[in-house]
Amino acid sequence: MQQLVVGALLHDIGHLVCGAQAGHAAHEQTGMQLIQKWIQDEQVLRCISHHHNQPGHANALAADDLAHLVRAANTLAGGSPSAPSPAGSYGMLSSVFNLLNGRNEKAVFAPVPLRRAPAMPCDHTVDIKTSYGQVLQGFSQAMERLQDKTDANALLQILEVFTSYIPSSAQTGPTADLSLAEHSRLTAAFSCCLLHWCRQQDIHDYASFVSDAAFRKQEIFQLVSVDTSGIQRFIYNVVQKGALKALRARSFYLELLLENAMDTLLAACELPRVNLLYTGGGHAYLLVPNTATATQAIQSTMAHMNAQLLAQYGTDLFMAYGITPCSGAALAGTEDDPAAYTNVFRSVSTQVSAMKLRRYDADTLRQLNQPSPAAADRECAACGSLAVVADREGGRLCRVCSSFEKISSALTMQDSCFVITARQEQPDDPPMLSLSGACHGLQVMHTAQAREKLRTDPASVVRIYRKNTLDTDDLPAIRLWMGDLTARNPQDDIMQFSELAAASSGIERIGVLRADVDNLGQAFIQGFMRPGEEKPGRWLSLARTMSLSRALSLFFKFHLNAVLSDPVYTLPDGKRTGQVTIIYSGGDDLLLVGPWQEVLGAGMDVQHAFRRLTGGALTLSAGVGLFDEKYPLVHMARETGRLEDAAKASTRPDGEKDAVSLFGMEAVESGGAQLLVNQHTYSWQELEQQVLGEKYTLLADTLAARPQELGQSFAYALLDLLRRADEEKLNIARLAYLLARRECAASAPQDIQQAYNTFKQRVYEWALSPRDRGQLITALMIYIYTHRTKEES
Repeated sequence: MQQLVVGALLHDIGHLVCGAQAGHAAHEQTGMQLIQKWIQDEQVLRCISHHHNQPGHANALAADDLAHLVRAANTLAGGSPSAPSPAGSYGMLSSVFNLLNGRNEKAVFAPVPLRRAPAMPCDHTVDIKTSYGQVLQGFSQAMERLQDKTDANALLQILEVFTSYIPSSAQTGPTADLSLAEHSRLTAAFSCCLLHWCRQQDIHDYASFVSDAAFRKQEIFQLVSVDTSGIQRFIYNVVQKGALKALRARSFYLELLLENAMDTLLAACELPRVNLLYTGGGHAYLLVPNTATATQAIQSTMAHMNAQLLAQYGTDLFMAYGITPCSGAALAGTEDDPAAYTNVFRSVSTQVSAMKLRRYDADTLRQLNQPSPAAADRECAACGSLAVVADREGGRLCRVCSSFEKISSALTMQDSCFVITARQEQPDDPPMLSLSGACHGLQVMHTAQAREKLRTDPASVVRIYRKNTLDTDDLPAIRLWMGDLTARNPQDDIMQFSELAAASSGIERIGVLRADVDNLGQAFIQGFMRPGEEKPGRWLSLARTMSLSRALSLFFKFHLNAVLSDPVYTLPDGKRTGQVTIIYSGGDDLLLVGPWQEVLGAGMDVQHAFRRLTGGALTLSAGVGLFDEKYPLVHMARETGRLEDAAKASTRPDGEKDAVSLFGMEAVESGGAQLLVNQHTYSWQELEQQVLGEKYTLLADTLAARPQELGQSFAYALLDLLRRADEEKLNIARLAYLLARRECAASAPQDIQQAYNTFKQRVYEWALSPRDRGQLITALMIYIYTHRTKEES
């Protein structure tokens, strides 16, 4: 299996060489010549040199050579069945968003290695040969440093760093939107499934098997979908004391729980990590062979892991799953009926939904209905439960919170590893799901400590994870992308809610932002469909869907750290420090906390970066709430969630979502009933240009010029008058009186007088327009919050 995975991962590396040399040699041969510097395994080299239908290739190989499987997998993963023309010229990777949702854009990425700052579509000329050469040099240096040259996981990570922005072929245009990294990974995943299938079917003549056109129609594969229930409730099940650390620890734990569970599931199926297609936001997709062995392994392992979740956390957490057989043609998008592809995802989604409604069998339900042991007599200081078992510095903690408290401070260490141990070596080690028997344990330690543990007691180490590292060294660790940016105080500790509120400009309030990509489920299933065209499903494929999910996952789970740590947007009279903390940032959503004006600015930065990345093919809706530091955390999350829902319910004039809702829900009278609505919902563009760029700027400039006459009391009076216009017809005379009382003295400088006259005229105009009046009210509220004194807070 290892030879197959390594050969499949490296089968197209010759494209990188050809691009760097600007030559016309066959990429199969240049790739083999490059790799044989480090790997001399003949089977691996044949997988590289014989992965296309070249004349004479099939006869040059034994019938059971693994290169036949790589050749078939290459086409299923979006590659060409035959070698590209030698005259093909290498270019830049097209954006996967170019064809999404009916678009036909031409955005491209420069060929560069993966970096901490997000790569954005390129709008300038690039020297292709030089750029490819620099990437090839980095790849070669990484291979030189790698101790085990055939470590599939290490090779996967090297490819991810150096070939994520290299196209998988010399083709240009819309079809060049599949990166070499993604194509290589998917080729390896298909190859592994094909080998398992052949073994189960007792097929040894791989050449004949993959050459038969019928093989693409056979349901050789299975798509597995896993979804974790109870995430929100689990994360927010903390009280205020030390809440921010507890939030981050719980959020991180759930991410690692899912990653380890999926690695456990792959181990049960005897598959490598390349078969894990996607994880994020509590969801995962895997590609497995359609064999009785794999199906049984998934069913038994999922049942065992859910039993462990039940034993550890009661009914708080559950992993539902669906598994659907599918053909290579369906996954490659080459079936005549495009529904063959979309139905695969609909099937697993339906199964997951059904399992969520019927989690447990009759025996488990009877067990759950048995009387519980008597609870402890004191509450846990972190979550409020009565199962207190340990005394900590912050008070008495239950077993669950004690384990999270243990790892919370270590999570932000720059040089940290997350070691999954064969057993829980300490009573307060957080549990990790296992293949069988008791739970594994989780320990957080420095890299040097992990290396020493692996050397002295290898049997105790199941696997090791590292986050956000772009380096590959001698530690066999699985790289995870995680949004882990934290606001830190001068003591280099995580800033708690009281410190975040105190760091606000003006009113001391915590800002909470929840955001989510709009209509993402529809985009995954239908986004590449072209109704009305001759071949409406020609852009549908697993390769393109996985490229889309990876692009989003990389943005939210990794690049968001760089976006938020380098603030760009500020209020016209404000400044930013970048002091925000990511609570969670999954494959398509995020939760941020920080000083309120930092969170508002961070939301603008995220939206700008996301729009630039996607070219507007996808939109982002968000809610931004402001809260007192002592407000219950669970209510902060719930109310900000309502704001997010209000934003998603709003549409632009073109019918698209793309909105943000601010502040909170308000009760309004409608048809004799009280309804909760948000009065401050805008498209991101409207918020930036009309509310902040136009109205807030005019307010700030005008009021700052005459702080004595136009202070907070004037802003409050104007706000009150405008607010009451919705309840009673606006009294222009009262507005005129308010503005006239603040007229400049005749001796005032001419420019000050002119500025106030302009301000007065604009306020009149805006007050008479419901939309402009609402925007002015929002701008006034932000101005008042920004300039409120600490005593007023």
